[in-house]
Amino acid sequence: MGVHVRYIREGRVTAQRFNTFDECSSKKVWRQMAKEMRRMKNEKDRESQQGGHAKTEAAPTLALKVKDRIKERKRELRVRVKKLGPR
Repeated sequence: MGVHVRYIREGRVTAQRFNTFDECSSKKVWRQMAKEMRRMKNEKDRESQQGGHAKTEAAPTLALKVKDRIKERKRELRVRVKKLGPR
């Protein structure tokens, strides 16, 4: 499974690179993961921009929440990918 993280994030990974997986499901999982990552990254960027000049108390906690959500999601997907495993 030696694929650079950048490729996964950009959704450029095809099932050929992961020949251990069942083609359809692995493609779906990675595509979904890439989509999720992009969405969360956008959310985080938006929230960090909203902080602006008036540094309110809400901004850092929101960013942290998003970070935690990203970590949680990554963990979930990692487990799901492991479950798919070599078929």
